[in-house]
Amino acid sequence: MIEAGKVARGSVISFPPQEINAWARVRVPEIVPQGIRDIRVELGMNTAAGYAIVDFLKMRQAQGQSTNWLISKFIEGERPLKVSVRLESGGGRCTVYLTGVELSNLSANKTVLDFLLNTFFPPAVSGCENR
Repeated sequence: MIEAGKVARGSVISFPPQEINAWARVRVPEIVPQGIRDIRVELGMNTAAGYAIVDFLKMRQAQGQSTNWLISKFIEGERPLKVSVRLESGGGRCTVYLTGVELSNLSANKTVLDFLLNTFFPPAVSGCENR
């Protein structure tokens, strides 16, 4: 109904966590076919956190991208990733604000985050405003 635009303004639609996680396990591999596994989402009050195990080198290889030897040594191997967001909705729109990214339990600053988004997730973020 949402995709077809058949939900009335002001409607409340509930998504059980199991349904969101099932959707993520199907949808994320369509966007990032290799190098990501064990995807799960946790919801809070106007917040969400996504978790996965990622291998950035495999992700680049799946995109047909070569990586220089030195960079490949930094990014190869699986690492836990956590992405936190804050959600706002109103006027028929939902805005998602990125509030944090942790890779191997270390917080990523804006420079690292921009590099990760632009290098490994361009299909997922194309057309999105970076906030």
